[in-house]
Amino acid sequence: MCGKGVWRKLDSDPNSDTYEGEYLDDKKHGYGEFKWQSGGWYKGFYAHDLKQGYGEMHWADGSIYRGTWDKGVQNGLGIITFANGTRKAGIFQDNKLLELLTDKKQIISSELLLKMQFPKNFKQELKDYVSKLNPTENNQEYLNQNHH
Repeated sequence: MCGKGVWRKLDSDPNSDTYEGEYLDDKKHGYGEFKWQSGGWYKGFYAHDLKQGYGEMHWADGSIYRGTWDKGVQNGLGIITFANGTRKAGIFQDNKLLELLTDKKQIISSELLLKMQFPKNFKQELKDYVSKLNPTENNQEYLNQNHH
C-alpha cells in the first residue's frame, strides 16, 4: 500500500489496534496515528514502520512523551510528563532521559543538530519548562531510567 490508509488489527472489532495515516511499500511512512486497544496512542511521523522525527506518545497510565524519535525509540529533545504530573524535559537516548534541559539555547542547537523544525507549541512548552525550572530540585532519580 502507498498513500494514505487505515489498518485495523481485527476488522470486526472497532476497539482493536488501529493505524490511520501514510504508507509507503506497505509500511507506516510519513504522518500517522496509531491507537492501541489498551488505550495508549501515538501521533507523529514514521519511517519504514518505525517512529521517526517528532511525535507524541500517550500511554494508558497517563504518561505522555512529546519529542523526537529515531528508529522507534525516544532519541533527542523531549518532554515526558509522568502519570503523577511530574514533568521533565531534556535530551533522551534509547528511551532514557540523559540530560535535563536547562537553557533555551539547547532548543535551537537541538533543531540544528537534528536538522528539523520543531512544532511551535512544542518549542513553547520547552521554553516554558526552562523558565519555570527549579535549580534546587533533585532530578537525579529521573536520569538514566527507561521511560517506557
